[in-house]
Amino acid sequence: MKAEERDAPEPDRYAVCASEGSPILEFYRGVFDSCFVLLHPFIKPNTIPIARFCSDSYPSKMELKNGTEPVSWMHILEVSNLQSLAQIDVGLRTGICGLREVNENRDYEAEISRIEQMENIVRPVEGCLPEMIQDRILSSLQEMGYRCVWIGDEFGSGREFHGIDDLKDTDFMPIHGSIFTPDHRVLITTHWDSHFSLVCSDRGRLKSFLSTGDYEGFWCEDDTEIYWSLRSKNTLAELDAP
Repeated sequence: MKAEERDAPEPDRYAVCASEGSPILEFYRGVFDSCFVLLHPFIKPNTIPIARFCSDSYPSKMELKNGTEPVSWMHILEVSNLQSLAQIDVGLRTGICGLREVNENRDYEAEISRIEQMENIVRPVEGCLPEMIQDRILSSLQEMGYRCVWIGDEFGSGREFHGIDDLKDTDFMPIHGSIFTPDHRVLITTHWDSHFSLVCSDRGRLKSFLSTGDYEGFWCEDDTEIYWSLRSKNTLAELDAP
């Protein structure tokens, strides 16, 4: 067999995250007509020591679900000197060395660190659908009438079919994974180096999904990219109501 015949096919766009460097809606054209940038909340521990939030002892999903509460990006803007969602995003990306040096902003990152200490909160982990909202998302899909979902990896090459009830209260998500419905009409996916997920569908279904949970974020416009915070016209991106 020739080497070129062994190349993997293009991933199914209903099952994977949009590529970097081009508009998100362009990537999903013909599959989804609308996408929502769902911001991952900061974390306020109620019963878990802050010291646990490191790679060697990070709390489990059930600990996070029962012992923490979400903190919105809007709250970060209210108590900090940061002026926009874009500045929070750049600060978070700077903190994980996820930007080229020319795009980093150490002042934004330092301000996030200051607020973490002042408010006794923890920033979200990049590339992962937050454990503290996973079951809420599953419930939203149930309220839309779904009983089962596919759980896939970031490449679209591995997937497992599960009943939604079987997934609740379990650690079910692979790192950088995706959730998509059997009819391929709803996708929740997380870019590996970002602190938000994309929820993709048609406008009506997406509004229905957003109405079932207390989600924070904004709608993708024609030019919104994965690194939306680096585009000058998005530096003052505002939250959208579902």
